[in-house]
Amino acid sequence: MTGAAGMQGPPGPQGAAGPAGTPGTLYGERGSRFAGFTTATTTGNHGGREAMHATCAAQFAGSHLCHFSEFELSQSTTPPPASGAWLDPSCEDNTDNLGNLTLVCNISQEALPESGRMIFAESSPYDQNCTNWTNATNQASGLSIQPAGGVTAPCNTALPLACCGTPYYETFRGFTTATTAGNSGGRASMHGLCAAQYPGSHLCHVAEYHRANPSAPPPAAGAWLDGSSVGNYGFITNATAQAKAGRFTGVDSTYNRDNCKNWTSNLNANQGWVVQPAGTNTATCDQALPAACCGG
Repeated sequence: MTGAAGMQGPPGPQGAAGPAGTPGTLYGERGSRFAGFTTATTTGNHGGREAMHATCAAQFAGSHLCHFSEFELSQSTTPPPASGAWLDPSCEDNTDNLGNLTLVCNISQEALPESGRMIFAESSPYDQNCTNWTNATNQASGLSIQPAGGVTAPCNTALPLACCGTPYYETFRGFTTATTAGNSGGRASMHGLCAAQYPGSHLCHVAEYHRANPSAPPPAAGAWLDGSSVGNYGFITNATAQAKAGRFTGVDSTYNRDNCKNWTSNLNANQGWVVQPAGTNTATCDQALPAACCGG
């Protein structure tokens, strides 16, 4: 005869973790994820965008500073601080009254999957990213997220950061220790310079670099990048890190901002794109600089 069941014993030890699930299929703004707001605060002079990314990553592993559309697309349920939290503005496509497609930045009203991070700084007080997070004066402004939405704040205000953990295809590998003037022998040679130090990598273009959300500070003098282009508008852009922005491989004779004639010129009459602590800029092609490397 079977007796009555005894009392349930305590739970046993946790079993081994199962195999990792399959990776998600959404990347970039379509896969936007919010990580949290930092406990650390900073004024708008934090040493550059890379330093903002690093502060986010220090508290939320793998995260970076959100841009506005990315934050809103994440559909976060965490209320923003009443005083606000810093984030980058966004850029998006727009059609003017004549039906022409234009690029509009400083966007804090719409959250579109095709939007991208604004990566340039206009003249104060309109830049809305505290001159790429290197300005702590009250004459300049930065974008913050508050309960009421995107609101600008003077750059001398100390605020936390809004951090996102959105996965991106793009990866940043590092800056080369080897340097070159703009006459490295062509684009293939620039890619080779990167691959020699970081196997499988290549020279970043501007939008690719910023979509990788790097946290390593650029060299003070800068590191070479290829320009980027948004083909719909037919011009070179250092304004946006939209997913559709691709590598510029032509020659911009109007401003001589032509990737040092596709990396064959060391004349100071020609210019190439560089990333510096204050953001993306141009440098004359006679300067010996490292290269910024992506991918692999």
